[in-house]
Amino acid sequence: MLTQFVTIEVPLEGLRVDRVSAETGLALSPAAANLPAAIYQALKQYGEPLRWAVTAVDTPTRTATVEAVVTYSADCPTRFETHTIKDL
Repeated sequence: MLTQFVTIEVPLEGLRVDRVSAETGLALSPAAANLPAAIYQALKQYGEPLRWAVTAVDTPTRTATVEAVVTYSADCPTRFETHTIKDL
């Protein structure tokens, strides 16, 4: 098993916080609630995600940078470039 550092860019269009309350915390829009699953699926093309984090948000372009560490087998092709998730 090998590890790889991956950086992807995620579009944030359509994502919003619907409300904030002291009792329930954040109420995310349906698209925002699906963001972690979409990020996980995008990372799966590089291997098995061990951990990931949103490390930057570019407000003008409404994109988030996600950095991750994934594991993969030695016979799996890998890429060390930045990618954009399409169609969240």
